[in-house]
Parts: sequence; C-alpha cells; structure tokens
Amino acid sequence: MLNNYQKECIKRGFEKGYTSDVIGNILGINPATVRKFLSNDKKNSGLPPKIKVSKRITSGRVGLEIKKILMDDSKLSAEGVKKRMKEHEIDISATTIRKYLKDNHWVNRQSVWTAPISDLTRTKRLAFAKKWLRRGKCLLENVIWSDETTVKTNPNTRRESHWTPSSTPRTRQLKIHSGGKSQMFWGCISKYGVGPLITIDGTMDQNQYLEVLKNYFIPELRAAEGLFGGKWTLMQDNAPAHTARMIKEYLSKEGVTMLEWPPYSPDLNPIENIWNWIKKKVGICATVEEMEQKVLQAWNSITPEMCMAYCGHYERRLQAVKEADGYSTKY
Repeated sequence: MLNNYQKECIKRGFEKGYTSDVIGNILGINPATVRKFLSNDKKNSGLPPKIKVSKRITSGRVGLEIKKILMDDSKLSAEGVKKRMKEHEIDISATTIRKYLKDNHWVNRQSVWTAPISDLTRTKRLAFAKKWLRRGKCLLENVIWSDETTVKTNPNTRRESHWTPSSTPRTRQLKIHSGGKSQMFWGCISKYGVGPLITIDGTMDQNQYLEVLKNYFIPELRAAEGLFGGKWTLMQDNAPAHTARMIKEYLSKEGVTMLEWPPYSPDLNPIENIWNWIKKKVGICATVEEMEQKVLQAWNSITPEMCMAYCGHYERRLQAVKEADGYSTKY
C-alpha cells in the first residue's frame, strides 16, 4: 500500500522522465509497485473518485431467517443461531450473524429481575401509589425503611441474556433465591442516613424480630425523633415475622406508625437498592466470616448522600408504578 506522499513522488518522478527502477530505489519500494501504480493512475485519470459501498453480508432471506430464529428463542447465542441456520441448509458464520444483528440494531442484553405480580397485587400496588401521590407530590415524609436480606458467599445470580431490538425494553426474569453458604442481615435506613445493621442467626422469626425492634429499632426511632423532629413511620414488608400479632401489639404499645405495604413490592423499598449495592461490592467470599466483614464495611461506607439519592424524590417511584399500571418498575 502506498501513502499519499509516495504516490505524489512517483507522479513527479515519472513526469521528469525517471524510470520505475530509479523511482523505486529512491523511495525504497519495489519497482513493480511503481509500475502498477502508474498503470492504474493512467487508467483512472480523469474519472471521478471511487464510491465505496459496504457489501451486504447476508441476503434479505437469510436476515429474515436469523430474526425468526431469535424471535422463537431469544436466548440463543450466535453459535446457536448458526446451528439452527444449518438445519435450514444455510451455511453462515457466527461472526456474520453478530455483524448482521449489530447492523440491524439488535443487542444482547441481560434480563431484569422482577417479582411475580398477580392482578390482586397489581391493584394493591396501584392503590398504594395513588394514596401517597397527590398532584405529583409524595405525602410520605419521615420514613424508616427496614428489611432483611440474605447474602451468599458464592451468589447464584446469573441473569439470562436475550437478543432483542435495541428499541424494546429488557426482558424480565423472576428472581429465585438459591445456593451457597449464607447469612441473614437486618437493617434500616432513612433519607438522612443508615441505622444499625444486625446479623440474624438462622431464619428471622417473630421472637428474634421482637428483640431487634426492642434493642435496635426503637432506640433508632427515638434518636430520629429527637434529632430531626416530626412524626416517623416504619416501613416493613409482609413477612410472617413482621405481621405476627405480638409484633403488632408491641409496635402499637410503643406508638409506632406502620406503613401499610403492598405485596411483592421490592421496587418501592429504597433499602433494596442498598442491599443490591452491598452485594455487588462484597462479591464472592471464601468464608461466611469474610463475607460478614465485607458486608459490615460496605454498610459503614454508605453516606447520607447515597441514602438521600435512594430515599429522596420518592414520588418518582410512585409515579413509575402508576405509569406501569401496577406492574414492576425500573427501580
């Protein structure tokens, strides 16, 4: 390949009467290359510049077949599509398939975790959003968001990938908890910052939860009332340990206002975003002890700004539920 400088030198040398051997020696290139350039230049002299047009790597029929296969099974890899194409007596490489999909704005994206939502659940989620969102303003102010989570030493959170047109939303995938050594934690946050993080032995039952409320939540609530003032509300989900009669009686005796919570609504609880952030930060651990230490370090590194980012502007979550007609949202 000749650069523009070499081409210009060859033209000037030829005009001055130098032979291709002399020009080649001066430029340090093969004389045959000089002769070939001069021949092509003479042939193309006076013609308009060549318009480069990219070749179509597939015919319309082949491209349609690729799309049909992926619409039937969007989880196939390019190699999987290649095998299906061979069944239709079409020989095409996986690289060509990837390029075709890219040129036609198809992307391979991971699915989004989502909860199973029935019509009844959807109705309750919509009612919750409408109750607390009035004229674009959230009526919930001072809320302590609480929840338990299980952190695994070797989490099995592999999400499926799907080929879809880039203009379509990501596929949703049900989140199933499974596998690995694990440890349960209880924690709470508000828009002002994090509360205590508690390690739970075994599975949380009503007796353990009562101890957590007495020893950790109530002191945290009183501190929030003294420091920030106003009336505070406890958010807890509908786990059996939370809805037990003894728990309701205790919270009522302590004068705690509880937020009536719709089922299957992790996207409405900001602490779920905190848990997800912690789990990504912790990653894979060799032992439960190492995992506990990393979880605690991550929890202590959470700033008030992070809490405000997740808990503030809660009207956006409520509006998202209304726009989704009660189904899961991006949160």
